[in-house]
Amino acid sequence: MAQISVIVPVYKVEAYLHRCIDSILGQSFSDFELILVDDGSPDGCGAICDGYAARDSRVRVLHQENRGVSAARNNGVGIAAGEYVTFIDSDDWIAPEYLEILYANAVRHRAEVSVCDTKWVEAYPAASAEFPNNSRGFDRREAIREYGLKSFNKFVLVAGKLIHRKILRRHPFPEDRRVSEDMSVVYRWYFAADRVADSDAALYYYYQHPQSITHAPFDRHKLQCLKAREEMLDFLKQEGFEDVYGVFLHQYLQQAAWQYEQFRDVLCDAQTASQIREKLRSRIRRDRRKYDITPKQDAYALNVCWPRIMKHYWRADKLRQLLREEGLRKTAARIRNRSKQ
Repeated sequence: MAQISVIVPVYKVEAYLHRCIDSILGQSFSDFELILVDDGSPDGCGAICDGYAARDSRVRVLHQENRGVSAARNNGVGIAAGEYVTFIDSDDWIAPEYLEILYANAVRHRAEVSVCDTKWVEAYPAASAEFPNNSRGFDRREAIREYGLKSFNKFVLVAGKLIHRKILRRHPFPEDRRVSEDMSVVYRWYFAADRVADSDAALYYYYQHPQSITHAPFDRHKLQCLKAREEMLDFLKQEGFEDVYGVFLHQYLQQAAWQYEQFRDVLCDAQTASQIREKLRSRIRRDRRKYDITPKQDAYALNVCWPRIMKHYWRADKLRQLLREEGLRKTAARIRNRSKQ
């Protein structure tokens, strides 16, 4: 039985699949299995996967009807033999020491989740991984605070993580979401772990290309990102992570305000836009004093929720600035001259 199961969902990635698989099969750590989940890909990806399986006994292929990346990952976990599991996106690749370092850190710190840095790249090949590997161990609450306050990628991305299989079976990916599925579960993995191991080595190469979901045009599925953030905020408040809640609250306010405008102006969906605005207003009313929601820091969201009030606020703010800079007499004269024009 392999120590690690590497799961790769595969869909319409002919141009990138070879380099992804080759980076996995070229690992310095050898005690692993590679599960390629062909998610009903209409191109030649299925045949490529079968070809690797015929040449290397470590490779297993699961063919399924197209059900999305979450279902592909969950089905891979369902047949995984490894004690630990890691997920690699089929257009990304990993450093040769990826599995070795993540597993060694998990053993060293007796951790159920082991994490490394990711390197966002726009071209292949990329520069070599950043070393040395400085590892630390956290308990579950320390890990959530460490990543929630300091590293958005480590807190929400599935990339660069080795997870004990039992945690994944308790907290599977939500199969009803096309986007932000990792944001829906990664923080729950941390909370389900007794210990988390951390490495500052950048061992996972996260490839950015124009056809990726990240660069896709705005559509209704992006609403799932707001839902994931709302669930995360509710979890953080319920479990007493007030400081981390404050960080993600301000990010949520900005994201929600932007989505409000996209639904209103791009999709011309006034009803959904109105629902987003009401959620924004409710959260701002509830949290504005405790978490310092102010026009200076959260102007975008406040302008969406109460545009008339904010218009008067900015006029008063400009008047205060003039009074500080020019004094009462010059400011009064400026106002009189402007009223005569």
